[in-house]
Amino acid sequence: MALPRTYIFNQMGEEDLVMLFRRRENFFLENVEALDLAIARIRATLGNEGMSSVVELVPTNPPPRFNDLFSSTVPVLGLAWAFFRGLASLASPRHDVTLRLTSSTSVSVVF
Repeated sequence: MALPRTYIFNQMGEEDLVMLFRRRENFFLENVEALDLAIARIRATLGNEGMSSVVELVPTNPPPRFNDLFSSTVPVLGLAWAFFRGLASLASPRHDVTLRLTSSTSVSVVF
């Protein structure tokens, strides 16, 4: 399994972005300055290429604190969340591309 490549978004032109999408390989975009505008640009480019997309917010979690380690409800809530999210994914339509916002300046593009 190949590791996704990382590209610097603010140094890319529209043609470079289209070429990456046509390859249909997973990749990361770093140095995204205006995230909302960049996501709109990416989604418009994907639409022009005939691909549908969905945006997911994937927050980075802080390290566990002392009281988190002893909480017995966390595993139960995690399992329930995973179960209901799985059910929801069965009912929702499939998209060609998933844009995962991994931080305020990076996006993971998953085909």
